[in-house]
This record gives sequence, structure tokens and C-alpha cells, in this order.
Amino acid sequence: MKRIESHRLGFKKIDKDSFDFLQNYLSRSDTTKYLTLGRPYNNAEVEQYIAKRMAHWKQHGFGMYLLYLRPADECIGYCGLEYANETNYVDLRYGLVLKHWGKGFAKEAVLKCIEYGFTELELETIYGVAVPENIASIAVLLKAGLQEVDDVRFYEEKVKYFRIRHKDWQKKVENGNLRYY
Repeated sequence: MKRIESHRLGFKKIDKDSFDFLQNYLSRSDTTKYLTLGRPYNNAEVEQYIAKRMAHWKQHGFGMYLLYLRPADECIGYCGLEYANETNYVDLRYGLVLKHWGKGFAKEAVLKCIEYGFTELELETIYGVAVPENIASIAVLLKAGLQEVDDVRFYEEKVKYFRIRHKDWQKKVENGNLRYY
């Protein structure tokens, strides 16, 4: 596995040692409001969340990372790519602790994961999904170059779908249209 880092962020594969951060993050209503459960997770659900992330890494060789501020090593969130619900669609997922919202870290992490997906994993398409009420998350996806689409459905809940294709990302990179922060 290639080490991933961006200008301000370090990326560490989610593993069993991720429990403390994820338990704190996933037990809050402000950070789980737009996640699948729509409510804080209990400890058993956090353990299931981590187990699912670890199984994805084992099966596919890529997945979710915890995000750390460099060089301080403060864990501030998560970001990564995963197959959505046993489909062939690769979904971009991310979240930050409240005190780091609005500082460009989500966009920076998302752009780094997209770059990794296209250059290292050789993906053709990456999707992003957000509930319509999650305006901040939608803004991150749009700033990262994804466009809203309505020709896919791989989740049961009502969400908006976004995508970026490798060829479109490559053009944006060549034209200097993607800035990390």
C-alpha cells in the first residue's frame, strides 16, 4: 500500500486502533446526522463500522483512512474510497470533527483520495453521495470536481449522486482547475 499524504494531512488506514477516535466521532449527533443511521452510534455499532472498514481493506486493498493534521498528528476525521453495498460503484466517503469544518480539509482529503483512486487504483469513475440537506458535503463534492448525476442508484435512501470520471479529472488537472485548498 502506497503511503498517502497531502500538503496538510496524513492518512492512516482504519484499523482496530481507530476505535477511540471513531467512537468519539460516531457517538455525536452533529457528526452522524447525515450518516446511514442518522443518529449517534453505540459501541457495538462502532465496532461493526470498524470491522466493515477492515474487511473492505482486506478484500480490495483500499478503503477508509483516518485523517491527521501534519505535523501535529491530531486526528481530525476520515476519508477514503469503498465499494458501495456490494456493487461495482466506488463511493467517496469523508467526515471531519466539528472544529475543523470550513477550513478546506475535507476538499483537500477528497482530492487526494480521488487522485489516489485514479492514479494508483486505476479506477475509471468515482462517485460521491450526499443527502439533499447536507449542503456542506455537496459543496465539497462540487469543489472537488464531481458533477451531479441522476443515472445511478446504489443506495436505498433518498440521496443525491455525484461522479467524476478519470478522463474528466485528468482534464481538470491538466488545466489547473483543481486546487487542494
